[in-house]
Amino acid sequence: MFPDSRDFMQKVEARGLNGAHNRVETVYVLAGNSYTTPTDLFRLDNPSYYKSATRRSVVSYGRKMANKVAALYPNGKAPKLLVRFHTHPGGSTRPSDADRQSAAQVRDNFADAFGTSDFEFFQGIHAYKDHGSNPSPSERHSPTARSNSVSWRGEQYRHELALFGPKFQNPRKAVVTDD
Repeated sequence: MFPDSRDFMQKVEARGLNGAHNRVETVYVLAGNSYTTPTDLFRLDNPSYYKSATRRSVVSYGRKMANKVAALYPNGKAPKLLVRFHTHPGGSTRPSDADRQSAAQVRDNFADAFGTSDFEFFQGIHAYKDHGSNPSPSERHSPTARSNSVSWRGEQYRHELALFGPKFQNPRKAVVTDD
């Protein structure tokens, strides 16, 4: 479930855009203390976490990223929900072959970093592309749920967050909630 919150959507949008104007693939993590709703956003845009990042691919140091997220939890306590997102600046939410091939290792990195696999884990793709319009402030950052995704319009881009199971299989239902 994604909160219907302008502030939350703006933060996710900034992470997806890598906090800058350079449109390359990047990675971030959403986490939460319930099995269904993300409340925490972890930015992982430090260059030391990436071997390479281009507009079409990202090669990240997954273990290093997982250890960073785990270190931010007090006393080694694991969240109940982890969603590892990476971006597709071209606008497609379809997982690539490389996404599918690395998926199992990504989840294992988080299980190793937290010392447990007792959490719900999803893979996510944050796609965005120019929308070519000028939405008013009331039209921006209002999420709409689709089957396995949530979409919204920002100032310049149309964003879509698609959710999948741990191996980019079994698309997961996305819900927008007022809670």
